[in-house]
Amino acid sequence: MNKILLILLIFASFFLPPVYSYDGNSNVFDETAIKGLPVFRYNIFRTLTESGDNFILNIHADISNERLQFQKRDSVFFASYSFSAAVFTGDDTDGIPLYQKSVTNNIVTKEYKETQSNRSYDNHNLKFDMKKGSYTVSLVIKDM
Repeated sequence: MNKILLILLIFASFFLPPVYSYDGNSNVFDETAIKGLPVFRYNIFRTLTESGDNFILNIHADISNERLQFQKRDSVFFASYSFSAAVFTGDDTDGIPLYQKSVTNNIVTKEYKETQSNRSYDNHNLKFDMKKGSYTVSLVIKDM
């Protein structure tokens, strides 16, 4: 149910007027009533190109260290997570995505206080060249 709500929220962002630059206002996927899922911030916007039928789909996402589970190994703290984005044509997310990208990040620190930081040290910026149309974006962050 909540996955559908997230997908609908992302789908609705495509009906907003075009944005030409990142405005700093980000959306937050919060785990309220979804126990165990990490909170992350994201912003999806499009940048127009010289061709009126094409645009660049920009996806920015980040997760703060305090939302990840760190393990102590020897004298360091270690966390790992993956971030995936998939773009589907229309609102059908059951088929094969038109585009998809995935990255895995490892965070290592010697300082415990950095594991509790509400700042994000890694930002993910994904860009897709798109043709005019209707799309649905699915974002997944998995704490490894």
